[in-house]
Amino acid sequence: MRSQPAVLVIDDDRNFCRILDVKLRRSGFDVHITHDSATAYAALMEQEYDIVLLDLRLPDADGLAILPRLKAVAAATPVLVITAYEEEQLRVRARQAGAVDVLYKPFDLDLLVQSVRRYLECSARPCAVSRGQYVHVTRERGEPAEWNARVVAVGADVFELAIEPGPEVRAPIEAGSFLRVDLTGADGLYAFRTRVRRADSEGRIVLAKPDLIRRVQRRKHARAALQGDVEIRTRDGGTIRAKGRDVSVGGIGVLLDRPIAVGEVIDASWQLTSAASKVLPAQATAAVVRCDPVWDAEGYAVCRAGLQFTELPATLRRRISAYISRHG
Repeated sequence: MRSQPAVLVIDDDRNFCRILDVKLRRSGFDVHITHDSATAYAALMEQEYDIVLLDLRLPDADGLAILPRLKAVAAATPVLVITAYEEEQLRVRARQAGAVDVLYKPFDLDLLVQSVRRYLECSARPCAVSRGQYVHVTRERGEPAEWNARVVAVGADVFELAIEPGPEVRAPIEAGSFLRVDLTGADGLYAFRTRVRRADSEGRIVLAKPDLIRRVQRRKHARAALQGDVEIRTRDGGTIRAKGRDVSVGGIGVLLDRPIAVGEVIDASWQLTSAASKVLPAQATAAVVRCDPVWDAEGYAVCRAGLQFTELPATLRRRISAYISRHG
């Protein structure tokens, strides 16, 4: 377990890096310096960092261009962009690419330390994975693969997960593999990276418990995991198969078997379970606000989509709120 937060600095100005190294170490941080995107990517593959300081102009890449790739490796790690170049709408573009903010050089070093501490405090949360919770697991190295899983046990320093039955279990998870685990909390989307300690052929895996789980997205509405199938009907009469991921009074998260255009308006149908264990049908009109390509365990492209309700009857709003209070 680390005693100091780890900072990865990606900047080709070696004199500036030496200054940052001294200041951050004196302020209680463990610092690793890289000078290009290739070295930085390798560093993120080898170690988990608490925050990344990313220069915009690198000798082998544009900082914003590589930011999505860095976030793909370390989704839970906040990235603070640093640059000497004033560009129109840079802060907006940087945040859209996944950065938490932009600091313009030259800046006061004490301000930098304050910013680093603030973003660490914003992203760090105590470990709060509970038995019975549903999570999404992604293999970060080797052949890409994703699984849905349920937490079946929580130990002092481990989690035990059961991979949901389905074709995705055909790609085994091996001991020593590096995984990213995404889970839904009441106030946001959380994630952590860890290593597999044990795995068996039945789809049970034991993961090392991380020091912290990081919030990677704040939720406007409280959410709960949504089990079961979701039927999506497009306005042209087509039907798309989907698997529910989570639900709130603001929208629903699904895993699709094919892409769907952002902005498209659809009708979604699914089921909720009442306190009396009754199955309650639900249907709402929604707009597609996100559709990100991912891969299943066999290497086939699928899509993780976010649907925002545009029409939600009051009765259904009450049902969803009651469902979240029981399952959230």
